Amino acid sequence: MDFLIQRDNDIFPVEVKSEANTASKSLKKFKELFSDKVKLLIRFSLDNLRLDGDMLNIPLFMADHTDRLIGLALERRGS
Repeated sequence: MDFLIQRDNDIFPVEVKSEANTASKSLKKFKELFSDKVKLLIRFSLDNLRLDGDMLNIPLFMADHTDRLIGLALERRGS
């Protein structure tokens, strides 16, 4: 986990990957420890935009759209 984002009263753990390997062990561990508080895990990487369960992957070039993408992901998940 590289940093946290606060949006309203929610905290989102964030990991940044600049390589092809996008495994997120630290995000999964954070989710285990705070499962009742974490609505969404966020990863910035070279991969395409996608929501996979509670993991939102945001391409690096879309980083400036993070707030809107989090909102859309939460709506889609019903959070």
